Amino acid sequence: MTDFEGRFERLERRVEQLETLLRQVLARMPGAPRVDAAPERPRARPVVAVEHQLDAAASAPPAAAAPPVHSLSMAAEREPSSETVEDHPKLDLEEWIGRRGLLIVGVVALLATGAFFLDYAFEHHWIPPLVRSVIAIGAGIGLAAWGHTLIQRDMRKYGGPVVGAGGGLIYLGIWAAAGPFALIDRRVGIIVLAITATAFALLAQRYEIEGLAISALIGAFGAPLALRTPTPNPQLFLGYTEVVGIGGAIVAYAMEWRRTMLIAALGYLGLAALILSLHDPSALVGGVGLSFLFVGVALGAEVSRRRRAWWETRIITAFGAWILLTAGMPDAKDATDAVRWPALGVMVLMSAVLFANLRDTEAFGKERAQRFDEALLYLVSPVVLLGFGLGFAPSILARHLAVIPAVIALPFLIDGWIHHRAHALMVGFALWAVAIGIQFDPVGAAVGWALLASAAAGAHVMGRRPGLQASAVGLYALGAGALLLYALPSRPSGTSAFTDAWAMGLWSVLAAGALVVWCWKADQGESVVPRQVVWWIGGATLLMGMSVNILAFFTGASGAASGSAVVSVWWMIYAAGLTAVYARRKYLALLPTGLAVYGVGLLSLFTYALVERVDLASAFFDPWALSLYAALVIAVLMASWFVGDEQREGEARHAIWWAFGAALLVGGSVNIQRYFARPSGSTLAGDLALSVWWLVFAAGAVAIGFRRDQKVVRSAGLAVALIATGKVLLYDLSQLEALYRIGAFFVLAAITLGVAYAYHKQENVEMQGVEKPNVEKQGA
Repeated sequence: MTDFEGRFERLERRVEQLETLLRQVLARMPGAPRVDAAPERPRARPVVAVEHQLDAAASAPPAAAAPPVHSLSMAAEREPSSETVEDHPKLDLEEWIGRRGLLIVGVVALLATGAFFLDYAFEHHWIPPLVRSVIAIGAGIGLAAWGHTLIQRDMRKYGGPVVGAGGGLIYLGIWAAAGPFALIDRRVGIIVLAITATAFALLAQRYEIEGLAISALIGAFGAPLALRTPTPNPQLFLGYTEVVGIGGAIVAYAMEWRRTMLIAALGYLGLAALILSLHDPSALVGGVGLSFLFVGVALGAEVSRRRRAWWETRIITAFGAWILLTAGMPDAKDATDAVRWPALGVMVLMSAVLFANLRDTEAFGKERAQRFDEALLYLVSPVVLLGFGLGFAPSILARHLAVIPAVIALPFLIDGWIHHRAHALMVGFALWAVAIGIQFDPVGAAVGWALLASAAAGAHVMGRRPGLQASAVGLYALGAGALLLYALPSRPSGTSAFTDAWAMGLWSVLAAGALVVWCWKADQGESVVPRQVVWWIGGATLLMGMSVNILAFFTGASGAASGSAVVSVWWMIYAAGLTAVYARRKYLALLPTGLAVYGVGLLSLFTYALVERVDLASAFFDPWALSLYAALVIAVLMASWFVGDEQREGEARHAIWWAFGAALLVGGSVNIQRYFARPSGSTLAGDLALSVWWLVFAAGAVAIGFRRDQKVVRSAGLAVALIATGKVLLYDLSQLEALYRIGAFFVLAAITLGVAYAYHKQENVEMQGVEKPNVEKQGA
C-alpha cells in the first residue's frame, strides 16, 4: 500500500467517526433532520478511483462547514451512546427488586447471621472469644476484598453493598474483642474502630458509591445492638458511637450524600438514646456524654450551615441533644451542683453554636423565602436554654433565677442592636420580660413590663433600630393586660381604692404609656401606627382601671349601688372626652368609639345599676337619679360639640339626641313610679303622674320637632302620645278613681288639643307661604 493510500484510509476513518458523532448529536436535538447511516465503504480502493473522487470533490461546490471535532467529542462524552434516552427512565419494579432489593436483603441477612452466630456461640461457649473475633474480622475482610473485586469488574452497584457488609462484620469483631470479650483494651478498641471507619470512608469516597457508605454505617451502628455486653459500659458505647457517627458524617459531607448524613445523624442520637434504658442513664450528663451531645449539635449545625438544603440534620441533632440531656438529668431534688454546672455549661455551648450559625438567618425577612427550620431553632433555642436553666439551676443561681433570662437576652440584644436585626431585639426584650416576671410580684411585674416598653421606645428614638417599636407595643400590652388580669385578682380588699399598691401600679402603667407616646411624637408615616396602638391600650387601661377603683371605693363607703351608678357615669364622661378630642383633632376612630362607650355606660345605668338601686333611697336625688341627670347633661355637651356639616357628625348628633330622649323618658318614668311606690305614696297618683309625664314628653317632642323642622322627632312625640292615650283609655279609665280619672282625661285633652293646634297652625303657615308668591305673581 502506498503512502497516499494509507493517508486516505486514515482520512476516511476520521470522516466516518465524524458522521457517527454528528448522528448522535442530531439525535439529541428536537426537530433536527434524521441522518441515516452511510453504507460501509471498503477499506482499500484503487488509486485511479481515489484520484477520480478527489477530482470530483475539488470540482464540486463547497459544502457547509462541519462542526469542530473537539466540540463533537465533548458532546459525545456528555451524551449516552444510545440514540434515544429518556430524561427520567421509568422505574422497573422487577429490575429493582432483582438487583437492589434482594441485594439489600442478602447483605442484612449475612450480617444478621454473623451476629446471631457470635451471640449464640457466646452463650454456649462453643468457640473461644479470640477465635470468634478473628472469624468475624476475617470474614469481613474477605467480603470487603470480594466486593472490591466486583467493583473493579464494573459491578459497582453489587460490589458496594458487599464491601459495606464486610465492614459491618469487621466492626462486629472489633466491638466484640474490645467489649464483651475484653481481649484488648477498650481504648485500643476505639482506636481500631476509628481506623476501620476511616478506611471504609476512604473506600466509599474513592468508589463514589453511597450504598457502600450506608451499608458500613448500618453495620457499624447495628454491631453493638446485635452483640450486647453482660456488663454495660456506657462511656465505651458513647465513644464508639461518636467515632462511627462522625466518620460517616464527614464522608457524607465530602461526597454530598444527604441520605448518608441523615442515617449518620439518626444512628448517632438513636444509639445514645439507648443509654436511657441502661442501668446508668446519668452517663449522658457525665464528661463523655456531654462532649458527645455537644459534638453532635456542633456538627449538625455546621453541616446545615454549609449545606442549607440539609435542614433535617440540624433539627435532628439539636432536638435530639436537648431531649437526651434533659432526660439524662437526675431529679431536680437529687441533682447536685457537680452535675448541674457542667450540664448547664454544655447547654449554653449548644445554644451558642446554634446562635452563631443562625444569627445571619434570612428566615425573618420579608423579601426572601421563609426557612421554617431556621426560624424554629432560632426561637426555640433560647426557650429550651431558659427552661433547662430554671429547672436545673445551681444553688447560687436558684436564689436569683431572674439572672438566667437576663443573661440569655444579652447576646440577642447586642447582635440586634449592632446589626439592625429586629428578630434578635424582640427575642432579647422577651427574655428580659421573663426576668421581670420572675423577679417581681404581679403588680411589680406589670409595672416593670410597662417601664421596659418605655425603655424600648427610648432606644428606638436614639438608634432607630427595627423591632424596637414592635417590642415596645407588645411589652406595654403585656403590662396593661397583666395589671387587669393577673394582678387584680390578688388585690387585697379594704385598702385605699386610689392609693394602694394596685392603684399605684395603674398610675405607673399609664405614665409609662404616656412616656412611650411622647417618645414617638415626632414619628410620621408607618411609625404612627405603633403610637396609636399604645394610645388605645392606654385608653382602655384608664377606662377599666378607673372603673375598678370606683367600684372598690364605693363598695367600702356607700355600697355597690352607688358604685355601679358612678361607674356608668364614668364611662359616659370618658365617652365625652373621646368626643371632645375628636371634635378638636378629627381622629375618625374616636367618634364611633365615643358613641359606643356612651351607649355602654347608658345601658349599664338602666340595667346593672338600676337592679342594684336601693329601694328606700330618694327617688329624685339618690345616686342613681343623680347619675341619670349627669348622663343627660353629658349627652347635651356631646351633641353641642358637633357643629360641622359633615354627614358623620350629623348622624352622630342625631344618635346622641335619640339616646338623650330615651334616657329622659325611661328615667323619668322610673323615678315617678319609684316616688309613688313608697309606703307614704299613692298608687293611683303614681299612675296619673306617669300618664301625665308621657303626655308632657310627647308634647315637648312635637314642639321641638316643629321648632327644628325635624319630622322624625315629631313622629316620635306622636308615638309617645299614642301610647299615653292608650294607657289612659285602657288602663286609667278602669283603675283610677273619679278624681284621678278626671285629671287624667283633662291632661289628655289639653295636651292633645295643644298638639293638634300646633299642627293646624303649621299647616296655615305653609299655606300662606304658598299663596303669597302666587299673589305677587298675579300683581306683577
